[in-house]
Amino acid sequence: MDSLIYKEQQVWGRTGNELFFQGTRSQVDHLYRSEKFFLPQLVKESASFLDLGCACGDFSQIVRHYNPEIRYTGADIIDRFVQIARKNYPQDDFIVSDGIKLDYPDGAFDLVHSSGILHLNSRYQDIVREMYRVSSRHVLCDFRLTNGPAVTGEMDVNLAGQSEQQTLPYYVVNTDDHLAFLKNLSPAPFKITVKGYAHPPTKAARISVDKVMMAFFLIEKGRAGIGHETVVEINLNS
Repeated sequence: MDSLIYKEQQVWGRTGNELFFQGTRSQVDHLYRSEKFFLPQLVKESASFLDLGCACGDFSQIVRHYNPEIRYTGADIIDRFVQIARKNYPQDDFIVSDGIKLDYPDGAFDLVHSSGILHLNSRYQDIVREMYRVSSRHVLCDFRLTNGPAVTGEMDVNLAGQSEQQTLPYYVVNTDDHLAFLKNLSPAPFKITVKGYAHPPTKAARISVDKVMMAFFLIEKGRAGIGHETVVEINLNS
């Protein structure tokens, strides 16, 4: 496990945070608007699903709502959360991982998903590359976008009313630069579809912009040895 990211991300594991996570993402009406555009059909078409940043595993209930037979695997950097998930959802698989190095072969999962964590992680590009590697078909993940210069701020993490404030980095990436990064994944994606909308950053963020694009990216994995130009469809007014 990467020591710097482990130290950075341990703020999630503060005592009491598990109470915040349990039940907050367990029903279909908890899906984000742009996420809901993609997720239901993708899950129905997939036999295996990797959820990076699964917290206490409740998101598995949303996935199984759309496909009861799917093979769900959750990964999280907080060991205590993984232990809770294993206890509450014994029919599913859960691992402790920083997401930078996943102990799975190439193409191990039809759909690899991450929501709400990549814009709060200093190694988000490395994690996306690893998600893409272990996907055989699709990667679905979200970012905070701007059409101006990329911006880095901080977000206070105080999920359970702790007295001591702790922070994570908060990344808002330039739309064109981020698309260029994704198009440069290997092998090149067949298609990238982006759905999003303008929204103020969370009130817990300290950042120099007052609006960002909350956007989900669906990345359709390409095939090695097949030359093509990545198709991009983008709608940030959805």
